[in-house]
Amino acid sequence: GANLTLTGKNIKVVGDDPSVGITLTDGEGTETRIKAGAIGLNQPSKLIFLVPASLAAGDYTLTITTQFGGNSNSLLKTPHALTQTVHVAAAEEEGGGSPGGV
Repeated sequence: GANLTLTGKNIKVVGDDPSVGITLTDGEGTETRIKAGAIGLNQPSKLIFLVPASLAAGDYTLTITTQFGGNSNSLLKTPHALTQTVHVAAAEEEGGGSPGGV
């Protein structure tokens, strides 16, 4: 998989509600949840996470659900979700060119 970097406002993934997290949903409604360990950077205005290599190329609905409200000392009672359509490209094949550099 590849890293995906997102920037925005109040996008830090935090909270104890079961809905909190990052998901990618394909056109057929199959949802893939990004594991907490795959989130490399989790800041109020920037997220970097690893897209699973198992995802097929195509368009996905990215959903970030959080209870972060802009203040690190208190969480929102009700989680809010942000959605965006993203395109996941196919992994590039190794190598390329012709044997012997011809």
